[in-house]
Amino acid sequence: MSISTSVLKINTDCLEKGFVSGLITVKDIFNLSFTIDGIKIIAVQGERFCIDYSLETLTITYTRRNEFFRGIMIFYAQNKQNDFHYEQNSYLDSLAIMVDNSRNAVLTLESVKLLLGYMAAFGYNQLQLYLEDTYEIENEPYFGYGRGRYTVNELKEIDDYADMLGIEVVPCIQTLAHFNAITRWRTYSEFIDTQDILLVDDPKTYQLIEKIFLAMRKCFRSSKINIGMDEAHMIGSGKFLDRHGYENRSKIMQRHLEHVVELAKKYDYQPMMWSDMFFKLATGGYYNEGDVPKEIRDKIPPEISLVYWQYYRTDQEIYDTMIQKHLKFDNKTIFAGGVLSWMGFCPFNQISLKTAQASLDSCFENGIKDVIVTVWGDNGAECPVFSLLPALFFTAEKSYGNQDMKLINQRFQSLIGISLKDFMTLDLPNLISNNPDDLINPCKYLLYNDPFIGLLDSTIKKGLSSLYKDYSKKLADIKNEKFDYLFKTAKSLCDVLELKAELGVLTRKAYKENNKEMLQSLLDDRYYPLLQKLEVFYQDFKKQWMKFNKPHGFDVQDIRLGGLKQRVISCADRLKGYIQGDIKKIDELEEEILDYHEGYKPKDSGCRLNNYILNATANVL
Repeated sequence: MSISTSVLKINTDCLEKGFVSGLITVKDIFNLSFTIDGIKIIAVQGERFCIDYSLETLTITYTRRNEFFRGIMIFYAQNKQNDFHYEQNSYLDSLAIMVDNSRNAVLTLESVKLLLGYMAAFGYNQLQLYLEDTYEIENEPYFGYGRGRYTVNELKEIDDYADMLGIEVVPCIQTLAHFNAITRWRTYSEFIDTQDILLVDDPKTYQLIEKIFLAMRKCFRSSKINIGMDEAHMIGSGKFLDRHGYENRSKIMQRHLEHVVELAKKYDYQPMMWSDMFFKLATGGYYNEGDVPKEIRDKIPPEISLVYWQYYRTDQEIYDTMIQKHLKFDNKTIFAGGVLSWMGFCPFNQISLKTAQASLDSCFENGIKDVIVTVWGDNGAECPVFSLLPALFFTAEKSYGNQDMKLINQRFQSLIGISLKDFMTLDLPNLISNNPDDLINPCKYLLYNDPFIGLLDSTIKKGLSSLYKDYSKKLADIKNEKFDYLFKTAKSLCDVLELKAELGVLTRKAYKENNKEMLQSLLDDRYYPLLQKLEVFYQDFKKQWMKFNKPHGFDVQDIRLGGLKQRVISCADRLKGYIQGDIKKIDELEEEILDYHEGYKPKDSGCRLNNYILNATANVL
């Protein structure tokens, strides 16, 4: 029987009902057809993951239920008629994807299910849902209000769906900091210490945390929970300081942690937490600033697993050093890397492959058995999770010991319908540096850089317009039935940046030279066409957002992109007035552009600026 990568005909008569249901849910991912004359599928639980195909029968031996679906993926990608045997165990006990559902974008139920399908195919066995306030708590109507929070039934459905695919869903909550969204409500403000940090030792704080644990227990069958506690830099410095005076912040943190752990145990949870604050409070830095003293390490409850996170480094030595520091603790160490999703509209798959290579090699050599791949959505969550498939797929393959890029590409192309290299053209809007590892995000800062104020004009080098024109053509050439809209949106962004990237620089130059003819040309050839291109990009981006996410949170994009469009209109009107003599001068263009980097980087080296408020204006937003 011919095995086709277009349609895989299978016979499921020998499978238990649970596996059949799972295959039905992922049939579109694998392009499966269920027929009596198809390949007979047999699933066997054993001590080693292996695949055997002979006499039109496929036997998948799995150690963990999710490996059955990975076995289907490998067989699907094999594209051979002859018998074969394949075996390969993961180096890891758990491989998780953590998806941020708190920075405006909340994945729809359908999107989470689709992601779970790909996770099963890739070989992931855990999904962490990062939920700051985007879930229901009984008798807390303002918690997650207006934010697209998940209902109890939605989270239960996600949990059931994942369980069918052999994937554990772990809630990733906060119990100390990162409560920014709820601080606007008076009902919570009274037990906020400062910024987005809960007030330690206040009874209302622990009442809320207990409600959080109860809410999670109602939704998820897992005994694991991530309690957060990262980046609480100002703990004890607000209301706590006013009430109690100064106290060593490590002691405050320790006391709070003990209280939270007791609440977690009450609801039969085995907690994990981000480890950065132990290092921050002990050494003043995130990581690599020194060791945490033994007297602090010894006081950490043994039930706690510590999650060491590092997202950017491509050199294994950094990971080795920090993992070895974590191994001095008596607590279990988990590593969290990241696919770079949080710096604008486009991903950094190319860099994410390199960080995954270095970090996983370190995990394997240092005996780390649990790894989380984070998908954060800082400052708007513009980057869609499915644009990260190359990095997510590579990480899974690497965790199973596959280092053969030819084989990795073959499997990816078979499953997704496009090569790894072609899919990573989605990175292009960020690739303006001569150094491919230069982590800058022009896809966002060039978009919002003001044409008149020009805060980032000093970073802009000549030739960006032609570069983005070329990128637009390359993205237009990519065709993929499943994810065509990703490339369409990236293309329309490049069309915008072709006109806008150098707009401020060119405008100021023409103005300084009093070249009204050039200013008129900029109006005709850039400003007015830019408004049309912005509308196309807006519509493409909106369609993409609504395909993946709940509508809540897109109001922020409406405000930002609508504001950008209106600003372009305003600048164009003032230029027209200046050309016609109705306006004698344009004050913003009179100012000289200062070096954004203030001398510590070359002027035209680009930058990494994801904060819209800092990007869009020098004024108070």
